[in-house]
Amino acid sequence: MLPATTTLERNDIGASSRDRFIMAMHQGGGARRPARNDFDIFADLAERLGFRERFTEGRTEEEWLRHLYNISRQQAAKKPDRAARLRRLLGAGYVETAEPTKHYVRFEEFYQDPEGRPLQTPSGKIEIYSETIAGFGYDDCPGHPPGWSRSNGSAASGEDVSRCT
Repeated sequence: MLPATTTLERNDIGASSRDRFIMAMHQGGGARRPARNDFDIFADLAERLGFRERFTEGRTEEEWLRHLYNISRQQAAKKPDRAARLRRLLGAGYVETAEPTKHYVRFEEFYQDPEGRPLQTPSGKIEIYSETIAGFGYDDCPGHPPGWSRSNGSAASGEDVSRCT
């Protein structure tokens, strides 16, 4: 694990395939040492492996955001509604996209036909315990999420408290 910045400590564009908003994420403050943004971390790793220039294509984090913006702007120029949304994103800091025509259900095909549409796991099902991971034999990496094996007491009671996200 590497000390990476939080979303408030870096510049980014935030979007999700299941979220109707695209957000311009501006750095709210400097990163606390030794945290660094993902781009700088991976650029330095690429340098150690001998291909920094190929990874960065000669751009900094800010230059990549501008480059991606320019690509979006060029694509938007072909469609007037995209150009207007891009202007709103830059002006207001966010833009709302259209409501999906169909409600999203994770693993929907699996739920509808578990035998015919298995998941890409050894059992083809949702796995809370992994024999593969357990087989590694690491003390600190059991075959199940360790937070689920503890009690869910409260910090005030002095009981062990766990959090799964």
